[in-house]
Amino acid sequence: MKCNLKPCVAVVLLAVAVPALGASVCTIQSLPTLGFPSYDVFVGAPTVTSGIATIHCTGSGSLPSFTVGMGQSATSNSISGRQMAESGLGTGRLNYNIYKDGGYSNLWGDGTAGTTPLVVTTSGPNTTVPIYGKIDPGQDAPVGNYKDTVIMSVNP
Repeated sequence: MKCNLKPCVAVVLLAVAVPALGASVCTIQSLPTLGFPSYDVFVGAPTVTSGIATIHCTGSGSLPSFTVGMGQSATSNSISGRQMAESGLGTGRLNYNIYKDGGYSNLWGDGTAGTTPLVVTTSGPNTTVPIYGKIDPGQDAPVGNYKDTVIMSVNP
């Protein structure tokens, strides 16, 4: 990712699959990096992005639904106050969050701190899950590359 004059931002999602007590096992086959467009402090609208994770379930047990959780920010150790850190020795921070919907109204968490995971209903072995990210406007962030890591978990 190359950016000039504006901060570049990306959130790296790591996957964790939790096997069920039954015979079905779900794994995240395709996990996106949420690559935000360049953030500009002078733009009054939020900076948004989206991605898609593909989850594959196998086994002989039936699996009509499962949950997908998003953990806390590695930078801020918070779900409701996720932050990206400026790469290198920079001290810049950008507040952002991950949502379950494209309207950015349902914060995606892991069941802690008043958050909820996404409940996914499936009818086959492969399911796609959309992921939405948003940086609120008006943050005075230095120009640079920003990143954070969040753990995504699948719980059948």
